[in-house]
Amino acid sequence: MAEQKSANELTLSVQDGNLAQNKEAQAASQHVQELLEKSETKSQTSTATQDPPLPAADLPNFTWGGYLQGIGLMFLLLGLLWFFVRLLRRYGRFNFIPRQGSLPKDAFFMEAQMPVGPRKCLMVVRFMQKRFLLAVTEQQISVVTEERLPKGDFEAYVDEAQDQGR
Repeated sequence: MAEQKSANELTLSVQDGNLAQNKEAQAASQHVQELLEKSETKSQTSTATQDPPLPAADLPNFTWGGYLQGIGLMFLLLGLLWFFVRLLRRYGRFNFIPRQGSLPKDAFFMEAQMPVGPRKCLMVVRFMQKRFLLAVTEQQISVVTEERLPKGDFEAYVDEAQDQGR
């Protein structure tokens, strides 16, 4: 670019006739013409090797529609992932996530507690159809006794039906 500006300035001065009378001026004008020809050939070869500019339709533009489409796709993928995990929990052999309500609400119940000393107590705990007497200390929990609870009417009816089916 700087060469082209200096060449243009010299050609203007040559055309004005200020330097045309000297041999040096003629040599300079020839040099300027050579520079102009070289710069023209360079610009032609550089434009020929460059890729043409992309049309406006191919340029990436931000649009709210594209943004909302991306958000929607993200929610769709999260929904599919949730559905897949739910299927694995229900039908798969990988029960790595505890199920809500896998035990009835009254499956574990503390019926009584009696303090024996500082940080020591006896607890009566009911779990499913059994009652446990636990000795609880600061370091450990020990089972003192275990008792099977009597079955209710419905449970007895189910057990009787299973025995008759065998």
